[in-house]
Amino acid sequence: MAKLVDYFVVCGIQGDRPLQETRNVPYSSHLPPFMRTYTPRVLARFPLIDHFGSAFDDGAVCALCAPEGVRFAKNLTDPKTLFHSFLITRENASRAHGAVLTYYERVEDSSLVTMLEGMQKHYSGDQDAEQPFQSARDKLFVTKSLCLLSSHPIMKPLQAYLEQLYAVTAGGKVAQLPVESYLFNLLYRVPMPRPGHKIVISGPLSSISWRRPSLAELPICDYSFTEFFELLGLKNIVKLLTCLLLEHQVLLKSADYQRLMLCAFCAVSLLFPFNWHHVFVPILPAAQVGFLDAPVPFLMGLHVDPLVTSRTNLLQLETSFCSVDIDHGTVDYTDDLVVLPDQDRLLTCVTAELKRHHVQAPDLCEVPLISGNRSTQGTDTLRKQLCVGVENSAVDDIIRRSELEEAVAQSPGVEETEGWARSPGVEETEGWGYAPSSKDASLSSAVRQHFVNYFVEHFANYENFVITPQQSLEDWQKNRDQFQNFDKSAFLSDQPTSHWPFYSAFLESTLFSGFIDEKLLSQWKAGEASVSISLFDSYIERYKDKSGLSKPPTTPGVSSEGMLGNGLMMEGVKEVAPLPVLLEGMATDKVQCYEVFPPLDSSVMRPPLDRAEPSSHNRSPPPSPGHKSKPIGFFQSQVKVWGHGLKKREGKSPLWTHLMAYAETKGEGPKLTAPTALTTSLVALDSIGEKSSPGSYLRKRFNLPQLKSQIQAVLQPPPTVLLNDLRIVAGMSELKTEVGRARAFVRLALEKKCLSRYLSELLSNKELMSQRYREYAFLCTDEEREQFLYHLLTLTARDFTCFTTGFLNTKMLYRVIVIGEGKHFGLSTSTLLVTLAGEYLDSGRHEIPRGEFSIDITTQNLGPLTCLRLGHDGTGLAPSLFVHAVLAHVVTTGQTYRFDCGCWLARNEGDGATERFLLGQTIPHTMKKDHSVSTLDVESVLPSRGRRLPKKAANEKTSEDLLATLGTVVNNLCENVKLRNKDAPMHRQDLLYLLCGANGFCSSMEELLLWQLKASRKFQKQLFVWDMFEYVLLQQQSGETVAAQNMTEVRSLVDTIVQINSSFPAVGKSEKLVILLCIGLRQHALVGWLKSLAAFPGILSMYEMGAFLIEPGLLKQATDILSQTHTVTVKTELLLTQGL
Repeated sequence: MAKLVDYFVVCGIQGDRPLQETRNVPYSSHLPPFMRTYTPRVLARFPLIDHFGSAFDDGAVCALCAPEGVRFAKNLTDPKTLFHSFLITRENASRAHGAVLTYYERVEDSSLVTMLEGMQKHYSGDQDAEQPFQSARDKLFVTKSLCLLSSHPIMKPLQAYLEQLYAVTAGGKVAQLPVESYLFNLLYRVPMPRPGHKIVISGPLSSISWRRPSLAELPICDYSFTEFFELLGLKNIVKLLTCLLLEHQVLLKSADYQRLMLCAFCAVSLLFPFNWHHVFVPILPAAQVGFLDAPVPFLMGLHVDPLVTSRTNLLQLETSFCSVDIDHGTVDYTDDLVVLPDQDRLLTCVTAELKRHHVQAPDLCEVPLISGNRSTQGTDTLRKQLCVGVENSAVDDIIRRSELEEAVAQSPGVEETEGWARSPGVEETEGWGYAPSSKDASLSSAVRQHFVNYFVEHFANYENFVITPQQSLEDWQKNRDQFQNFDKSAFLSDQPTSHWPFYSAFLESTLFSGFIDEKLLSQWKAGEASVSISLFDSYIERYKDKSGLSKPPTTPGVSSEGMLGNGLMMEGVKEVAPLPVLLEGMATDKVQCYEVFPPLDSSVMRPPLDRAEPSSHNRSPPPSPGHKSKPIGFFQSQVKVWGHGLKKREGKSPLWTHLMAYAETKGEGPKLTAPTALTTSLVALDSIGEKSSPGSYLRKRFNLPQLKSQIQAVLQPPPTVLLNDLRIVAGMSELKTEVGRARAFVRLALEKKCLSRYLSELLSNKELMSQRYREYAFLCTDEEREQFLYHLLTLTARDFTCFTTGFLNTKMLYRVIVIGEGKHFGLSTSTLLVTLAGEYLDSGRHEIPRGEFSIDITTQNLGPLTCLRLGHDGTGLAPSLFVHAVLAHVVTTGQTYRFDCGCWLARNEGDGATERFLLGQTIPHTMKKDHSVSTLDVESVLPSRGRRLPKKAANEKTSEDLLATLGTVVNNLCENVKLRNKDAPMHRQDLLYLLCGANGFCSSMEELLLWQLKASRKFQKQLFVWDMFEYVLLQQQSGETVAAQNMTEVRSLVDTIVQINSSFPAVGKSEKLVILLCIGLRQHALVGWLKSLAAFPGILSMYEMGAFLIEPGLLKQATDILSQTHTVTVKTELLLTQGL
């Protein structure tokens, strides 16, 4: 089900991090703190998991939610709100439309107040004009932005919702339910209405309605055309439209961000049926002004600050742009810009429409006297007559009835029209936007129809000049550049010579060629033609039908009358979105009058499970980022197989009905009220894995029989039982229908590689089959049944995760086994602490009691496991423990994961870690007889006797080798992040291995920093790079200074080191370095940190000559490579950084 809203975001600043100034204003450090702007960050976002195909970009959202940065103010009596929208275009060409409400909020964070007071004390400028801020006397305010992101270009309902949300959180209003209830309802339960339907949304204070255009109407443009014409004027808009049609470079300039969005979207909407395929950036960030030099057509919007005039003057000197100054209502364009054909008539009709709606456009032109050929013979003459006849009262005041109008009025089959607003065959509909009856919606619909009918008249016979290919679709796509798809010469010869300058240029444009390509594709894909092509062809067909001209060939598979009829029929349909309700776990006493936007409870804001219903509005869950199969299409084939030849259809799912009937033959009740699935699944596992005595507080050796028995039970489990898995599915309370349960059973069996065996067991019950199926049924025919089971057996060659990624709210059982031994005679007295993490969630910390080999964790589905954090509490006489590896077995689905360690958990061993972060990898499974087992055996998992921490070999790599390795790692990281973000968010496991794997980014950086380090002089124990950072911290705290230009980077580095030391006391030096590198990569600070280290005075005594931090040439090569990471946004693993 398509949602109306994808994400809710709160952007601003908090006092837990230092204030970072933006670079929007030059020399901002010389301004008082209250005149500066500061970099925002995402304070909250829901849902926390990215949607498939619409990844959440923190950096882009922050930059566009607060494009000018965050500002402070004091003693505001009546703070105002400001609304603007923005657009994010992803690399896969998908779009995210944002609606933002910005307001000043009272600062209640004392650390933020203290921070601002400190900045004010250090400011050396003139503060005589205004009294300095004092927390005891003044009230501090800061801007905060509330944002809604949608995949659809809807603005007005989102603006209304944000205004109501602000009113009940910071505006003094009181809602009936907590804020979480309204946001949960909007994010997860409000669907995108079907075409032609109107949806009613329950807001915090009142209901909000919005109507989606039908397929017979123009596409969505939820912006005010009244404001558009009042800002620019009609003539300037026609000039702008001409520049877009001819694919010029167009630059919009304004001091108002919302005006940039409004003019950009309104201008592009007037191009219908042509689509703007070029660069479309309505709000260009200040840091990306260099993109204006791109030698390609574009439509960009640039915010012009009245206080900063240098950039404005520079852009005014550019002559290659079509420069549109929105605030002053001017359009500067090249002198050789051609004129639109019949431009005067277009101006005449639109002017009349603007006057009829009382629009105060700055340049409403006087309607010229339109003259034409009196002859009524010939197709061209009649076509002109049909489109210039006007009878609007506003136009009659200026134009008297001419002979031409009389000829039009007397023509057979010609209806009364209003210029191009309602040409024959184009019916006027009600408003299509936020308020269908509003004046602005009526104007928008009428004006857009004027421009559509203009194109209808001038391209009414375009299909006569389309050259239809005679080859297949594949051959045409391979050689499309070698074929001519449109007879341009013949089309030009049919036009008046005065129109040739425009048509000769427009026919060569990408807009027109893309339009023709979409038209040609419809001949191979009947019924899948572009909506814009279908609608445009329907206009032409009805225009010719009403005017008596011959009908052109219609788009295959599309009936214009049916399409228009459906659109009109659906106009009155209203959909009422589900009402918000009090969420589980929340109390009504949370409803109160807030003064600031409250922190939202993330535990109740988790996305619900999409239930598998047979209707079109409740489909099964969409594929998640870790999804590797196509169970929906596969399940549909199962429905057909099990539904063929039934004697009597019982229920909505033949497969689930048969499963229940089979369970009854085995003595199970119809509702499977036996013990829950998780408990049943553990019976076989516990019978094999013998537990150790609970009275023992000592870890055993690697060769202890109990440990081997536990590992054997995980790697080589017994065959699963059909009834046990049936109980698992029956115990899933979130499944409400038979179809959903049947689909869950098929997914679970696929993931456990036992679907063929289960169905073979069902089909082997001949008595049950004869009771339910006829003799000719597919499953009762021996040959078809054998082929059916054989094809299902081939699916065992692949590993599926369709159950794990499809049912996110299901309770899952995980068994964790630690393979390790203590330092003293293989014994350890400590209690282990373990946290599992998957693609979606983490399990929280769990204790493994002393004397136990494993722990069973029952928690919400974590998704495919990615990492694990293991530590101990250090209790007892011998707490040290050498951990070889950790095994995690998902009892519910049979998946097994291995987390290699090979390190000590001890203060006096290695890097002193008593807690470690481990990466996981899936252990492949294979088929043994008729059930799935691991490809590893017990001996391959256990280490050899006496194995200890391996010693590092001497580093014999050269600087060229290290730079080559770093370059390869960085390129691989950037390419994978960019590639994966095109279609879906990058998998956490893939990103973790690129960052923290054995050959990942952090490993290559550690080698680079370790190279040529003077270990024997500075450190007495084993060498770690983190010791060098500790030395830098010690020297900086003792008063050693660096150059002024590097002071900011040094402070940032030192602050991060201090935070890591204070937040991770149990983590070792190697992992602290990994955390530091990941944070620097996320904040794009690594280049600055390395340069500041190189400028540190004590660095010469720590490295040999020729090291990377000593040799300027090597340092420049390394920083140049690292600067490539600034082009991507890398998200760090929460279990690794723990929110730092």
